[in-house]
Amino acid sequence: MPRPKKTASADCWPNASCGASSACRAADKAARAAAIDAAAFDLKAVNPNVRTTQDNRTPAEILDTIERHGQAVGEALARLRGLMDASSMAG
Repeated sequence: MPRPKKTASADCWPNASCGASSACRAADKAARAAAIDAAAFDLKAVNPNVRTTQDNRTPAEILDTIERHGQAVGEALARLRGLMDASSMAG
């Protein structure tokens, strides 16, 4: 005769004749509820269709990019300062 399947609790067997049958049922119900919650209510904010991209640049290429962006920011700041000076002279 095959042994019955174990439930979520390691010490509980279905139709156990031990004195902890209500505890076994409670543990089994809790385990089943947790499994349903995990399967049905996955609320993670993850896009399943996202494509991952990997940055394959070398450290030297990354530093060059940072330097180029730094130069662009410097030029923009100089332009803004020039506009501010022109507006303060006009006003």
